[in-house]
Parts: sequence; C-alpha cells; structure tokens
Amino acid sequence: MPSPSCDPSTRASDDPEYDGHLAAALHACGRFQEANQWLERAAARYDELVLCHPEAYADHAADFWLTVGADAERGLQLALQNLAFRQTSRAHALFQRAVLAQNRVARAAS
Repeated sequence: MPSPSCDPSTRASDDPEYDGHLAAALHACGRFQEANQWLERAAARYDELVLCHPEAYADHAADFWLTVGADAERGLQLALQNLAFRQTSRAHALFQRAVLAQNRVARAAS
C-alpha cells in the first residue's frame, strides 16, 4: 500500500485542512516524523491564510490549533479574533471550546 504522503490529492491542494487531517492520521498510526512534516506544512499555510484573509480563515485555523496543532493558546487567540469578525453561534461555540482547552492546559501545568 502506498504511503499517504504520496497521495497526489495532498500535493495538488494548498488547503491546509488536508495536511492537518493527514498529519493526524499519520500520528495515530505512529508515523510521527512524517506526521510532523505535514503538521508543519499545515501550520505554515494556516499562518499565511490568516495573515492574508483573517475573516475567512481565523475559525479554520483556530480549529486546527485546538485539535491537531495542539496549541490551545494559539487556538484561543484565533477564536477570539474570529468572534470579533462574526457574532454567530458557531463563533461563540468555537470560542467556548478554546477557553475550555486553554483551561485544561493551565490545570495540567499547575
């Protein structure tokens, strides 16, 4: 079976969501080095997209950092930024999820 990183669909797309999902799948299979490469690629692309189009990508990037990116602080910052752009139930739910994630990290550190 070919490696998922050889999948042409991941190379043909610049959507970081694909890279993030692939990183999560590879990590779950214990392929940590390969997973980290895809994680770094997704993180860099989200950074670029949020910089250029924050209204469109802050929520997607927040979700990435709260899950596969494993950076609750970064996820919280982006969720707050997204909430400033739109006052929707989805934006509020994302912000609440980010606050809970940040609280879990704070409790684990103490």
